[in-house]
Amino acid sequence: MKYVKLFEQTINEANADGTISKDEDKRRADLLKRVKVQMEDLLDSAKNDAKDIGGPFRSPGIIADLKKELNNQIKNFK
Repeated sequence: MKYVKLFEQTINEANADGTISKDEDKRRADLLKRVKVQMEDLLDSAKNDAKDIGGPFRSPGIIADLKKELNNQIKNFK
């Protein structure tokens, strides 16, 4: 927890449980759920497109390229 002293008064910037807002935990859970669903949809679509483009022989290479790009995006995610 971070405390700030203003005008000889200590102000606590977080709730006792470490959250900032009353609905932070729910909003955080909702965000994680939404991102998971979006990622599943994106990956499913990409896999289907890779199979459509490359068929059973070339699609594994396309999927490998997609995985490399996803890893790069995750490394750069801030």
